[in-house]
Amino acid sequence: MQFQNAKDDAAVMPWIKVFLYGNTGVGKTLQASMFPEPVILYPAVEGSIVTLRGKDVLYRAIAKPSEMIETLRYLNDVQARQGADKLPGSTLVLESMSHYCDMVASDEGSKRPRGMDQAGWGAVKTHFQLITGLLANLQMHVVYTSLAAEPAMEEARAGCPLLAGASKTLVPATCDIIAYMEVSTPMGKAPVHTVHLAPWRNFMARHRFRTLGLPDTMTVGTDPTTNSLWAQLCGQLAPKK
Repeated sequence: MQFQNAKDDAAVMPWIKVFLYGNTGVGKTLQASMFPEPVILYPAVEGSIVTLRGKDVLYRAIAKPSEMIETLRYLNDVQARQGADKLPGSTLVLESMSHYCDMVASDEGSKRPRGMDQAGWGAVKTHFQLITGLLANLQMHVVYTSLAAEPAMEEARAGCPLLAGASKTLVPATCDIIAYMEVSTPMGKAPVHTVHLAPWRNFMARHRFRTLGLPDTMTVGTDPTTNSLWAQLCGQLAPKK
């Protein structure tokens, strides 16, 4: 039986899982697309891929939940049979998990005469457990994007990703970073895009890299090599020479 030492892990750049959520139009899709060699999976009913028209980005529209499982199993098979260097990219982006969760719930509800019930929500949970398990085995960065559910002050509930059922906690819990993204437009100035990696204004956020000095807040831009979310994360997490 062998054991590993965590200090040795600092010598390599980790495969990270990021959950990026926020209101529509804040730049989540664009920031996700600037991770290295992205491959984007998105629900066919959701048109966010239009944001990336003209960019050199691989993508696949997912029309039903079984196609997501099929795709992730295919990627795992390629990695097992041919090696991780034969995967089509270095980052897998699951775009608009809010819409994808609705797709899964709708699919399960359609299988039941009376619509969604407790067994149906159990099947939804099982689906996302399978997805997160398949993703955990891939030697790729993973970025989920999601809309935000606003905090309900009368219930003292924090703002969180807009997801259905057990996926609301199950999927973000598997990630190294849960980040809330917003955009502000100062009068007469260009929009400012901010990513929060720690709780901010009742919106949940956190990360697992406290010992590496990752900041709580980042102002991000559109230059993939200098000020994108990936560039700043890489600058903090990559091994220091």
